[in-house]
Amino acid sequence: MRLLRCLLSGAPAAALPSALYVSGRSAEHVVSVLRPCLDEALAPAALPALRHSVRCRRAALDLDALLAGHAELQRLAEQKAELTRRRAEVAARGAQLRRSQSADTAQTEQLRRDGAALKERLRALQEPLWRLEEELLPRLARLPNTLHPLTPEAEDGLEPVPPPERAAGPQERVPLPPTDPLFADVEPSDVSSGAYYLHGAAAELELALLEFACAQLVAAGFARVSCPDTVKSLVAEGCGLEFGDPGEVARLAAWHEGTPDSPLGLHLVGGASLPAVCALLAKSRQPTAALPLRLAAVGRLYRPPAAAPAAAPQASAVRHLTACAAEHGDDVFEASLRAVTALVARLGAPCRLRHVAAPGLARSERRRIELQLLVARTGRHVTVAHVSDHGDWISRRLHAAHGALGAPESRLLHLVEGAALLVPPALEALLETEAGRRRHWPPALLPHRASL
Repeated sequence: MRLLRCLLSGAPAAALPSALYVSGRSAEHVVSVLRPCLDEALAPAALPALRHSVRCRRAALDLDALLAGHAELQRLAEQKAELTRRRAEVAARGAQLRRSQSADTAQTEQLRRDGAALKERLRALQEPLWRLEEELLPRLARLPNTLHPLTPEAEDGLEPVPPPERAAGPQERVPLPPTDPLFADVEPSDVSSGAYYLHGAAAELELALLEFACAQLVAAGFARVSCPDTVKSLVAEGCGLEFGDPGEVARLAAWHEGTPDSPLGLHLVGGASLPAVCALLAKSRQPTAALPLRLAAVGRLYRPPAAAPAAAPQASAVRHLTACAAEHGDDVFEASLRAVTALVARLGAPCRLRHVAAPGLARSERRRIELQLLVARTGRHVTVAHVSDHGDWISRRLHAAHGALGAPESRLLHLVEGAALLVPPALEALLETEAGRRRHWPPALLPHRASL
């Protein structure tokens, strides 16, 4: 119990709410419960990679204390299972003895006392088990993913992207309407800081960018999907977001599940966000023969008011996600990177790759490569797309699996995803290219402008 008192001396359970881990004390009021499969990720063979990840990410956590707490939790759970098994055996023997014609009163009374004693031991064990679950399990669910071998440990790596080959012959250039100035069509909102409205040519340019990105992904084998703008707390947490932090994700309303002061709720993330697309795979088992499953979603990204003005409160974007078997994870990552790089390079602005180092990764990411365009006027680069390898980190928490038809065995999905195009920074970079300064449409967008 000394370990239990040590763990409980930290932050109270209410400070670390969890929608994935709900203890037996509260679970009867909650319908949507997913208990992550973390035992394999915390097995002794996996610990060296986990320690390396924690060290490189500079994560402020006591991994040894968490692992000791997990071992204690397993011990208590095994003890509960053993007591439950013995109590069931005693109950079965008592029932059998009562049915027999030669019932021994003394033996029946002894079985009754044994059953009562086991019930008391289970009751005494339940409270510390619940308390340890409530304190420890949310912390275990927040442990970071292991790192990919190609992830830089300390400093980001930069790599230029060569411009795509231009087609032979004169390039078609269509000027923007001279009576419809682009900058005048970007109207700041008077009621939402950092938001804006697009009219005329600016609105056409945004829509053409979205259609262009979707068409490029479809040509690369992705299927378009339409996702909701809201997700439940368990999906947000399963994707690595702190759903109780108003600076990380916006909460719209409380659920009917749980107690009145429950932190669970609905969250506004946007249909082109990671949680919105991952919600399609939660609690699912995909046919292995159908993998890889490639999805492309177009929609909005929303940030909570507490995150502004550091970032735009909302933006149009295109999201790509591929679910595959673990052994194909690296191949899928490289294929996704090639598709997104070809897409961004065709926009015509100078482009580079940024290999994000371990301290800059989200807790669910093993590896992340961003595509950045140069804003000529300021000389800075803006991130307009990225590809992230999440391994099975999200799948463990959302129970996203695959398996052969008719077979009981299943394996966790390996997820590779990212933004295929973020419209606001892409617009900023395009307006500073040579074509943008001359008020010409980028050639790659012309077919999509004609379809508007």
